[in-house]
Order: sequence, then C-alpha cells, then structure tokens
Amino acid sequence: MTDKPVVKYRGMFHMIYCGLHETLERLKVPGGWLVLYTEQMDKGDITDAMIFLPDPNYDWEVAEDEDSSPWEGIYGGDSDDYYEALERLKVPGGWLVLYTENTDEDSLSATMTFLPDPNHEWELKSEAKEG
Repeated sequence: MTDKPVVKYRGMFHMIYCGLHETLERLKVPGGWLVLYTEQMDKGDITDAMIFLPDPNYDWEVAEDEDSSPWEGIYGGDSDDYYEALERLKVPGGWLVLYTENTDEDSLSATMTFLPDPNHEWELKSEAKEG
C-alpha cells in the first residue's frame, strides 16, 4: 500500500480534499458547482458520484490543503466482507450526503445527493438520545 493518494488531480476540477483512497473535487458552473467524489480500492476498482450543487452566489468556501476528511459521519458499519458509510458535508443551502458501500473485495459503489436545508437545521442525534 502506498502513502500517496491513489487518485490524481483532474485538471478542470478544483481539489477540495484528497485522502489516501478518496477525493472530493468541484468545478464552477453556471448557478453553482459540479461536485465529484471518487474512491479507489487497493485493487484498483474505482467508483465516482457527481452532483450539481446550487450556489448562485458561489458562497461555498473551502479550506486550502484540507488534510482531514471534510465529511461528518452519520452512520458506518462493517464486517469481514461488507462496509457501508453515510456521511454529510455542510454546504451553502444545505448538505451534500454521501453513501458508500463495499460489498466484497471487488465491488464498490457511491451515491451522493444534495439535501436542501438553508438554515442547517439537521441535527444528528445519538442513538442514546433517540432511545
């Protein structure tokens, strides 16, 4: 295993985060951003998810050289042959929500959506609080 990111910068997209096995990038387009998430497994299997993020005033500011994942964990579960994670990222007007799943060593998938929440009212509650 290498200690360098496995997915390289893609010219037209601006890198937001580049981890060991995943990247998050954006491209300014009319009315907002195209957001691209890419994840690569050790064996080379790659999955991508892309979504349009409405941001007509281009208010989304990102930290340069982000060295930790910007995603906030909602749920994660795994076993010897299965892994899934649900995460969110605060953006102007709401949240990007990412679901990733690895069903075995050769199968990887990712789905991303935008959840409108202009005032960022979505609070995560612990299982103990939800009781």
